[in-house]
Amino acid sequence: MDETGSDALEAALRAAVARHRRQLQREADQRTEAFERRFLLARLGFPPCDLDAAAAVPAAAALPPELRRRIEQRLTTEAERLLRLARAGSARYDLNRHIAVHRSLGWLQGRPPQRHDRPGDDRQPGRAVNAQFRRPGRPRRRTPRSGPGEHAAS
Repeated sequence: MDETGSDALEAALRAAVARHRRQLQREADQRTEAFERRFLLARLGFPPCDLDAAAAVPAAAALPPELRRRIEQRLTTEAERLLRLARAGSARYDLNRHIAVHRSLGWLQGRPPQRHDRPGDDRQPGRAVNAQFRRPGRPRRRTPRSGPGEHAAS
């Protein structure tokens, strides 16, 4: 086999492996989201028969209308409760639960899943995001850090 033929074969194999890896990742993400949704619905008090019905459908549009309405009502109520807790700075606020509720509402409304934890996404580090919102001309106040065995001056 000549050099260009082996290069083309290698490129085709790399592309096939990448496609296969993306497909496997998509399937794993779908199973994880279905489990997350099932667990959340169980925590919201849905009986096992409703959990099975919600897990059996490939998309929320295939849910029975009555079940879909009850799930949407319960998720909306929970999202509003979590938003109130977050705004109040309550210790009962659970960020992970809020994310799960938001994802489940998106699934129910037919929005595509938003995944920001993939390599190559355009997220910025926290310091860069914070710098965007810092007021110019006002330096950040820092408290001096104490070393091991020392206490910061109060």
